[in-house]
Amino acid sequence: MLPSTAQVLKQLYRNLGKFSSCKVCFWIVIDFVLLIYTFHCPWRIVDDCGGAFTMGAIGGGVFQSIKGFRNAPVGIQHRLKGSANAVRIRAPQIGGSFAVWGGLFSTIDCGLVRIRGKEDPWNSITSGAMTGAVLAARNFSSWA
Repeated sequence: MLPSTAQVLKQLYRNLGKFSSCKVCFWIVIDFVLLIYTFHCPWRIVDDCGGAFTMGAIGGGVFQSIKGFRNAPVGIQHRLKGSANAVRIRAPQIGGSFAVWGGLFSTIDCGLVRIRGKEDPWNSITSGAMTGAVLAARNFSSWA
């Protein structure tokens, strides 16, 4: 469970002796900690989107390089060009798909933390299920 803002302030006030020579430094640290503590989720969403894009682009690049190499015409020059072309075209698309998934998961997770007031494994489990449901609902028209 996340500590309340009052608990964070009490802990910082207890450590005031470490900053006794510089009261301004102490208040700058308090402002910074409260800023990070208060606005944690928006940065977490952005961070997870970036991490998911990177993971998808690298993984997609590896997979697409193999696929492009295998599907190219005979000859090492053609195969290397085919591999590079497949990576250039498809890796950013796969990375973008991963970024959407990661951002949606983090958004739902942060919303659940805010609604429930605690951070536990059930938030992640529910976020995964809801993310899967939302991404599956995008293709709902093709189910019929």
